[in-house]
Amino acid sequence: MKKGQSILGILFFALLFGLCFQQNALNVEAKTRVIHKDITPKEAASSDLKVIKKVTKLAAHRWIQSYTMDSKYYYYIQMTSPYTGNLRITRVKYRGLGRYIKDHMDLKKFGHATNLDCSVSNGQTWLWTGSDCKGNDVSRAISGFRYQKNKTLRKHGTIHYKIPDAKSKKYMTNVYPAINQNSTQMAVRYTYGGKQYYQIYNLAKGRFINPRNPVKRICLSATSGDFQGFDLYGTSIYTIEAVRESHFSLVMTVPDAISRQKSAAIIMR
Repeated sequence: MKKGQSILGILFFALLFGLCFQQNALNVEAKTRVIHKDITPKEAASSDLKVIKKVTKLAAHRWIQSYTMDSKYYYYIQMTSPYTGNLRITRVKYRGLGRYIKDHMDLKKFGHATNLDCSVSNGQTWLWTGSDCKGNDVSRAISGFRYQKNKTLRKHGTIHYKIPDAKSKKYMTNVYPAINQNSTQMAVRYTYGGKQYYQIYNLAKGRFINPRNPVKRICLSATSGDFQGFDLYGTSIYTIEAVRESHFSLVMTVPDAISRQKSAAIIMR
């Protein structure tokens, strides 16, 4: 009797294992289909962008929204499913001999990640991007935070600032930060009343600004291209825009010519 019960038990668990294995196979197949939909399409044969060398896969399967780097790591930010404001940062480090190490952290309800930048102070790196989106992917604040492997931040980082326009005093939306090369100044871009604005702040200890006291406010007319990001270097702001019929182009120019260019260097003197 015991032997018969044992055989029945073995058959039962074998059947159960088979069902589990079959179910897992179906799940893997379903996930694979979803992943394939998110893979960035190949460049057209006529494209001027060429892949020189593939080095490592990022932790998400969407286009790169922005990236930044410090002396040790590269940081890439991408949207993740569901795509309304949810982001993933992949940190990549080159180990030598063609090897890379990578890990990631998640940002929930942050925004579109049009810009990602970093400040470095006392050997510590702080990452900066837009945050606090509500119902869509428009950021209503900027956030600074330390990178933490496998960590998930929700809504905003350790430090976050709402940005008021220096003249109207109203809090702005669609705000994104950039940091200068020595982590002493921050620029914040936003759009308001059909125009684009950049407010420049002094940055203390790589983390602190007075959001109501910018040292400079720059107003520009809207341009024809789709804004894709910007950076702050010395006394200039560099912007990049795209048009549907071509890839990015980078042309440095002065403000009175910005409306005729796809990108520009805005002199802050």
